[in-house]
Amino acid sequence: MNNEVLLCRADGQIEAEIIVDVLKNNGIYAYYKNNSPLQVMEYVAGDISQEQLVFVNGDDLTKAQEILEELKKSDFQYDENDALAEAEYKEDATRRRKRINRAVAEIAAGLIVAAACIAWMMLTK
Repeated sequence: MNNEVLLCRADGQIEAEIIVDVLKNNGIYAYYKNNSPLQVMEYVAGDISQEQLVFVNGDDLTKAQEILEELKKSDFQYDENDALAEAEYKEDATRRRKRINRAVAEIAAGLIVAAACIAWMMLTK
């Protein structure tokens, strides 16, 4: 994206996704990102409540601000479906984190076995 500018700060990932989707549906390229230095760990851990920064092309800023104002007037808030989607996302993130932890443990165990085999081979020569 050329000339990207900050449009707004969203209260979490779901709100940021709603804003970005509405902007894209109106022909404006937008994206969001977490400004935290622990961004990767938050992804793995499934923390979707962190503030997100929403960016647009500077040429689209005025139109994006107008669309955002209209969106705010519509009083978009989480409903039961949003709460359910957020719970499912957190559950999926927990499963992802467990799979990653299991894979890391298996890799570490494999490295220990390999190191033991190499040490044994060196000692028996």
